Amino acid sequence: ATSAAAAATSAAAPAAPAAAPAAARASSERGYEGDTEQSLLARLKTLSLHADNMYCFDCQTKGPFSWTSSNIGVFLCLRCVGIHRSLAGLSTPRSITLDVWNETDVKVMEHIGNVKAAEQWEATLPADHSRTANIEAFIYDKYVEKMWHRPTTMFFDSDDSDTESTSALAEE
Repeated sequence: ATSAAAAATSAAAPAAPAAAPAAARASSERGYEGDTEQSLLARLKTLSLHADNMYCFDCQTKGPFSWTSSNIGVFLCLRCVGIHRSLAGLSTPRSITLDVWNETDVKVMEHIGNVKAAEQWEATLPADHSRTANIEAFIYDKYVEKMWHRPTTMFFDSDDSDTESTSALAEE
């Protein structure tokens, strides 16, 4: 009778949910849902391997790179992303693999990239200007002083509707 009661109790009790795989738990803890993380990551990695983005936007070192300034929409080397971290409020340095990305941020990267950003941030940069003689000063002059900047309005579709967007720095 005791074993019959135990069997009846276990049959009536709902089964415990299966534990989620560690990778799925980590993904949801970082703010991703299912395949979305993999899809966004794949798009960013593909974009980072595109010929136009295979160099650091600031120092021109050959890549590929896993660092970006997500609000400017460019790919950066480790040295330059470190300098961007000192541009509080002007640049948003992010890792492709370590940081959480959303659809809108990925679309900004896809829409802008190094070539379009150069049309804005290096519009009047002399061809013979040395970027590497003092990279910190070059980056400061480029983003804070806007020495070679030409304001542009960039359009991209962030949610299947026509949306106007400008780089956060374009309007300052």
